[in-house]
Amino acid sequence: MLEQAAEWFALLLSGEATATDRCRWENWLSASDEHRQAWSYVENLSRRLSPIKSSPEPRLAACAYQQASNTRGQRRQVLVGIATLAGTGLLGWATWRHTALPGITLAWTADYRTGTGEVREITLADGTRVWLNTRNVSMTLRHRAS
Repeated sequence: MLEQAAEWFALLLSGEATATDRCRWENWLSASDEHRQAWSYVENLSRRLSPIKSSPEPRLAACAYQQASNTRGQRRQVLVGIATLAGTGLLGWATWRHTALPGITLAWTADYRTGTGEVREITLADGTRVWLNTRNVSMTLRHRAS
C-alpha cells in the first residue's frame, strides 16, 4: 500500500498527471482505509522532508537531518542504558533485602556457625563461652597486640 501511495504521490507532484489519473487516484484513495492510511503516511513524510527539498543545498540539508536523527538515537541509547542500570541496581537491592543472601554471605565469613536443628557451645580464646542456636553465625573480634 505504501509503495502504491508513493507512486501516486510522485505522479501527482510531477505535473504530468492527467484528469484521468486524478480520477483513478481518487478511486484508489476511497477504495479502502488502508489506502487512506498509506496516503496520509506519505503526505506526513513529505511534510517532514519539505525543509530538505526547499533547501538550496539539499545534500547538506539531508546530511544535517541524518546527523540530527543519529543524535536522537544516541540520546535514546544513553537513556535506555541509564534505565537499565537503575533497574539492575533496584533489582539487586531488592534481592539483597528480601532474600536469604545477607545471611548466606554472613555465614561464609563467620568464624563459627550452626546448621538447622544444631545448638553449639563454643569457648573463645579469652575463655568467654558462646552458645549458638539453630542456623546461627558468630564472628569473633581478633585483637592484635601492638
